[in-house]
Amino acid sequence: MVIGLVVLTQIRDLWLIFFTIGIHFDDLFVDLGFAKVGYGDFVLALLLFYWLLWRFNGRSPLQTAEKWPLLIIYLIGVGLSWQQGPTPHLETGQYIRHCSYLLGYFALTDLIRERRQIHVFVWCTLLVVCVHVIIALFFFNESLRLQGLPGQPNIFGGLIGPGALIAILLSSSSLFKPALRLALLLAGLVICTALILTVSRGAQLAFVLTILWSFRTQWKRIFTIGFLSLIILQLILIAYPDRLDYFFNRWDLKDGSVTDRQSILLNGLQAIFKYPFFGIGFGQFDKLGEVISLDKGHGRASHNNYLGSLATLGIPTASILFYFILYQARRLWRLSDLKVEKDRVYIGILQALFIFQSVTLVFRGGRRMISWSFLAMYSIAVIIYHRSARQSPQ
Repeated sequence: MVIGLVVLTQIRDLWLIFFTIGIHFDDLFVDLGFAKVGYGDFVLALLLFYWLLWRFNGRSPLQTAEKWPLLIIYLIGVGLSWQQGPTPHLETGQYIRHCSYLLGYFALTDLIRERRQIHVFVWCTLLVVCVHVIIALFFFNESLRLQGLPGQPNIFGGLIGPGALIAILLSSSSLFKPALRLALLLAGLVICTALILTVSRGAQLAFVLTILWSFRTQWKRIFTIGFLSLIILQLILIAYPDRLDYFFNRWDLKDGSVTDRQSILLNGLQAIFKYPFFGIGFGQFDKLGEVISLDKGHGRASHNNYLGSLATLGIPTASILFYFILYQARRLWRLSDLKVEKDRVYIGILQALFIFQSVTLVFRGGRRMISWSFLAMYSIAVIIYHRSARQSPQ
């Protein structure tokens, strides 16, 4: 294993490809004999070991995002919240995993030092999503909602939405030859078909809002994408008429899922008011019924990453994380006017991914390794491009 990791340090970006694949296929498991570990956690462990090996052998100074000490303060707050909860002994493993995710963020921001590596991550994400969609369409296409390997359509929608955005945004760029742009557009349409079949309202709304923002000055492209979406809906109607009926029924917003989520949101607000400083306890939202009288939603997840963070961690700790993320976003948006078209295209993709993630997390909890990895990419882009701007001659 050590020899293999040494070899990896000499193979350009292979570690990044393995890592990107692993975090997107976390629903598959590696059998270690004594335990089964998800691909995401497995590649994270390899990443951390690789990082330590690379850091030991390297001479480059440590590279960190601006205001990184806020994350250390945040992690301390998470630990205090975890210990204040009703069942901290049951969440020890989850807290350790959360610490490893944060360490993975620091590893990525230190390891990735070239724009090309951001491009590798973007393209690899697109390819992984394409593979996942093909697998889902051929092997997980029995129920009314496409679920993919996660077995949960909302999670699956959140996983594949970034791939659709990447494909469409790359296909609209003049950087590539017409044949490649056509292939990217077709890939984007296939992923959009899968996204429609998930009937994940949060992911679909996030996708539409992100497309509107990305092409806000190119209305012809928006109309083209809308027209192609109507064609996809018509094809689905022909192939799966029951699914399209279900799609429109879900968007009536009169199903039990809507009322359940309203109740859960009210539970979260109640927890924030009663436990404003340390929350109900890290990872213990499902124990809310043990400390607060609930009418509905016992043992349910918060279904809103922001409200869930405030309710479980408390206002101070969650606010520190939110401020750090918004700071990175503000710096990312300052890169919108880059002179080189290739740079503008990839920065535009990262901005689109940030918007998509931000909206989807209103409607569901986040997959922490995915969320921290994407946040690392935003921070890395800020570090690399701002450093290049400072070094370039005036």
